Amino acid sequence: MPTAWATSSASIRSTRDSASRSEAHLPSVLPELSGPSASASSATTATYVVASFSPSSTRTPSGASSGETHGTVPSTTRNRAPASTSTCVAGSAQARASHSSSVRRSASRSCGARVSASGGCWSAGEVATMSGLPRAVVATVARVSTHLAAEPGQIAPTVLMPGDPLRARWIAETFLDDAECYSEVRGMLGYTGTWQGHPVSVQGSGMGQPSLAIYATELFAEYDVRTVVRVGSCGALSESVGLRDLVVATGACTDSSMNRIRFHGYDYAPVADLDLVVAARDAARARDGLTVHTGLVLSGDSFYHPRPELTAPMVAHGVLAVEMEASALYTLAAAHGRRALAVCTVSDHVVTGEELGSEERERSFAPMVEVALAAAVRDGG
Repeated sequence: MPTAWATSSASIRSTRDSASRSEAHLPSVLPELSGPSASASSATTATYVVASFSPSSTRTPSGASSGETHGTVPSTTRNRAPASTSTCVAGSAQARASHSSSVRRSASRSCGARVSASGGCWSAGEVATMSGLPRAVVATVARVSTHLAAEPGQIAPTVLMPGDPLRARWIAETFLDDAECYSEVRGMLGYTGTWQGHPVSVQGSGMGQPSLAIYATELFAEYDVRTVVRVGSCGALSESVGLRDLVVATGACTDSSMNRIRFHGYDYAPVADLDLVVAARDAARARDGLTVHTGLVLSGDSFYHPRPELTAPMVAHGVLAVEMEASALYTLAAAHGRRALAVCTVSDHVVTGEELGSEERERSFAPMVEVALAAAVRDGG
């Protein structure tokens, strides 16, 4: 790779101690990253990654080299746990790594001479002054979240969330117009485009509640997403549910301890947004040949459960299917005052042992995505 990445942490530390930028002047710049009304829960850390490169080299780096390191300057808030990070953009490429393998590529973003506090940017001159770096290698500082790393405005208020990032790509390429990728961090792809004129994003979540919780939290807290609809597969637990059927999850039971910890041992009942449930049910019923069920699902922590007989009481109490994410999604949506729904295609049957082949599974997922899109954008999304 023609670009050699190096750290400026020592320069940053020396500059903070120098008289070139006094303590009295620093607060006028630092709060711009967390906003003028930031509380202790929204502390921000600025991450500097600086490039030293030949003027003839214009290639965008596709990943972080083994020599990439970071220097950090904490914000003026007391809470040390950052809600988001800010990345220094060098040359024409923007790169941020939480680990050496976690990098996002995107078009360069110009903040101009200075951006207001709400924009979350510093000017190149300010960064150069604080770090002691040549201004020519400092483009801007953009506020981005830790795991999505999308810029403000790149993610739509309505998001479809499959577990598989490759399914996110398939949804974007198949159903959205003018879709553009906004995140490749850790291979968890995210896209934004339009569906029937409505802006929609598709974001992979990974498998399981802990992974989904990372992405859902950042979508709600950092990008002001209003609606998230999980689209994925599930296993039928009831003989009344068949392969290729659609399950609209009104609520999600779980064997996970996540909510037990959150609610101090109490049993919280995570439920979907009622308007989304009705919209998805209506959209599914309007399609010929598609059977839809509305009811409870089980969000399990184990795909290969050591004691599958433990699901029997759930089935006896009306649970239709098992999946791995809805409970966390519904809980987080409630915590942030947002809307959430899980719409799942039955890809295998726990009772009968039937399952769909890979090609047939992909074909059966198309109606699910269309139902989810129709439900998500109804009444303005």
